[in-house]
Amino acid sequence: MNPAPAQPKPHAGCGEDIAKAFGLNRLPADLVTIIPTYSPWGQIDQSKILAWGIVQVYTPSHGGIYLSKERQEMLPAWAKKIPASYCPKPTWWEEDSEALVPLYCFYDELPEETRGRISKAQLLTWIKQTAYFFPKGEASL
Repeated sequence: MNPAPAQPKPHAGCGEDIAKAFGLNRLPADLVTIIPTYSPWGQIDQSKILAWGIVQVYTPSHGGIYLSKERQEMLPAWAKKIPASYCPKPTWWEEDSEALVPLYCFYDELPEETRGRISKAQLLTWIKQTAYFFPKGEASL
């Protein structure tokens, strides 16, 4: 008698265990990403999933990047040290400058159209030049 197959356990990946249970290589990001309906800037009008756990949100007046709890845990130490300013970190990243951080940290997972408009080196330059929160001792990012 064959033992029952082990049930997959969700984890901080892109749903690999769940996908495997369904015979797929991986689940699409939109199936494993929860899109918030409200942001620090108000009701969300539009949203775009950039990658698993990373959502760009727009409101009538402003916007930013939302990171799931699992993505927050994946941020490098220097990014986790950024203090809350306009919005609660590390969940929300304001679009005018702070959103550069998660875009930089998860650059390789962004959609090709996004990577085609800006390079990782450009993001880092902008972070260092314009971000008040950039840790001074982290010049080797």
